[in-house]
Parts: sequence; C-alpha cells; structure tokens
Amino acid sequence: MEKQVAGTKSPRFIYRKMISETKVRELVEAKIKDSEIFLVEIKVGGGNRINIAIDRPGKLNVGDCAEVSRYVEAGLNRDVEDFELTVSSPGLDQPLKVLNQFLKHTGRNVRVLLKDGKLLRGKMTKADEEALTIELFTENKKKKKEQIENNTVTLKYTEIKETKLEITFK
Repeated sequence: MEKQVAGTKSPRFIYRKMISETKVRELVEAKIKDSEIFLVEIKVGGGNRINIAIDRPGKLNVGDCAEVSRYVEAGLNRDVEDFELTVSSPGLDQPLKVLNQFLKHTGRNVRVLLKDGKLLRGKMTKADEEALTIELFTENKKKKKEQIENNTVTLKYTEIKETKLEITFK
C-alpha cells in the first residue's frame, strides 16, 4: 500500500508496505512441504528485498529455486507490495545454520569457531538436535599434511559461534 506524505508530490516521498518475513516463510513452507527441500534462511530487507536460501539432502538445482520463486511470487501482490525476490542455495562460504545442513554435510571437513574464540578443524562425524561431533585434525609439520588426530569432540550448538565447510581442492 502506498501513501504519499501530505503536501508533497515527489515520488521520493512514497512509502511502501513492508512485506513480513512471516508471510514469506508461510509461502515457502507451503511450497516445500512434503518435499526434500528445506528452508535455511529468509531475509526481508529495505525496499522489500527478499532473499530466500533453500537446500536439499542431495543436490539442489536451478529448477528447485525457480519453483519456489514462482510460488512465492504468486502468493504476493506486486500491485500492493512491490518487491525484489531472490531464491538460491546458501553458498559454500556461508555458515551452516539449520540442522538439515549439518546432517547433509556429515562426513565433510569443517571449521568450527567457538564462542570463546577457539577455532577447531576436523571432520564432522555426527550431528543431532543438540550437538555436533568432529574428529579433530592436527598438522604434521614434517610431512606438511593434516591428519585426523583420533581425538573426537562433541560440541553443543550453544558453544558454537559458527560452523563452516572447509573447502578443499584435490
């Protein structure tokens, strides 16, 4: 809904109705219900810029993103709420945010930054609703290689500031 400030005729004073994150979440969840796709994050910013990150246990493809985008766009009315919509995967450089991401990437190498500032690196071997388990790496300076230390640590999510996949090129 647009309102114009009294006494002005300039378009720079037009206000638009802000789209709620709740409305967008309801649309996304309705579309992905009964599918493998899961919601990672929704951001609704200034100017009604909507960014939706989705993923799935296997490989997410462009068609998955397009289907969610079309569904959300159809559920919003551009005549009432002008918006910009982007639907994508979360990206490899982004921290893991939801349990389904942790489950999807079990077995992969991760970097875990703890709230106390300590950085741990290792292979994520398990994830559940409360914690993740990693086999820690140590660096073998003689061979200039990393190896699993046979030291396993379980970390509660409340202890973790962020967890990112460690991208390796072999």
